[in-house]
Amino acid sequence: MRILTVLGRLGAKASTEEIAGMLGDIPPRTVRYRLKKMREAKLLSRRLVMTHERRMGLGESILVMNSTQRGTRILPELFSKLDALYWYSPTYGTYDGYYVHCLFSLAAPRIGRRILEAMQKNDLITGFFIFDITDYEYTAEDFTDYHPGEGWKYDWESWKERIDKNAKGKFPADAKLSELHPIVDFDGPDVKILKMLYQNGEVTQKEIAEELGLSEAHVNMRIHRLEDNGIVKGFRQIGYLPEPCLDVTVFFEVEEANVGLISSFYEIPQIGTVMMESETRFGYRTYLPACDYREFLRGFDRMRPYLKWYHFQTIHDPKNLTKTLHPFDMFDAEKDRWETPASKYLKLIPEFIEEIEKGQ
Repeated sequence: MRILTVLGRLGAKASTEEIAGMLGDIPPRTVRYRLKKMREAKLLSRRLVMTHERRMGLGESILVMNSTQRGTRILPELFSKLDALYWYSPTYGTYDGYYVHCLFSLAAPRIGRRILEAMQKNDLITGFFIFDITDYEYTAEDFTDYHPGEGWKYDWESWKERIDKNAKGKFPADAKLSELHPIVDFDGPDVKILKMLYQNGEVTQKEIAEELGLSEAHVNMRIHRLEDNGIVKGFRQIGYLPEPCLDVTVFFEVEEANVGLISSFYEIPQIGTVMMESETRFGYRTYLPACDYREFLRGFDRMRPYLKWYHFQTIHDPKNLTKTLHPFDMFDAEKDRWETPASKYLKLIPEFIEEIEKGQ
């Protein structure tokens, strides 16, 4: 557990020597062996790249919708026909229907809304909510309070006591979130490199160079530039523990004077994601063990006086709509731009509904 905690703090590109140095009493050889065993036992994911496509002119929204009976029959198949939508799950909460991730060119920022309005017009949904992700961070996992065979022994009472103090503070100093991201220069080879990193975070620069017909030095230069420009946010590995977890997202708006409340979510030791839309609107996706969820909600009760609004949504049967779950196929190298044609999607929706209902 100590190795996983240090790995979460240092990042997935940390060497076994760096991990051993921070631990102090475990040699690199033992660290390497234990990491290998955890991967083989599927307790640790492969290395994953974290990217920020907004710096390349590509945005992302979460679309949450109430579905009608007609929509429940048609929407899952329709999602797979709209290439701007790449992931979805049935959901319950403030909206009972579907929770969908939508990618779009920043040159056409209203695509998600226009798709939802077309679904509403065709009696597939009755209402919807849109959350534009301007930035995100994975919170570092800290397994200090995890005991194999016993589970988590996190001090939730202490966490709840700190919530009021956090709310009166400032935005967390160590958070690297911002709603403003200038678009940087990139080209087709950059997109191909990102695609390969997304497919396999452990791919070597030599393998990338051979695939793309570039020199290793050139690939190295491009990857460093992508990192320096914030397009590659970093790498991570996820520790998977045996306890059943609840996958839930809470969206909320905090009072401007209480943005320090966000610190409370960074303190939770289990895996989570903090998402930003603006300086006061956030989302927090958590994968809490079922036995800890009640204590989290009791803590959230203490947050409510500082919130303008909030709502919860479950994620319980997620499905990828692309084989590789990456947005980079949306880049048209010949036109040198992202392609998310709203007119194509809006035309397809009624045509697909008619086709489906004729066949039923």
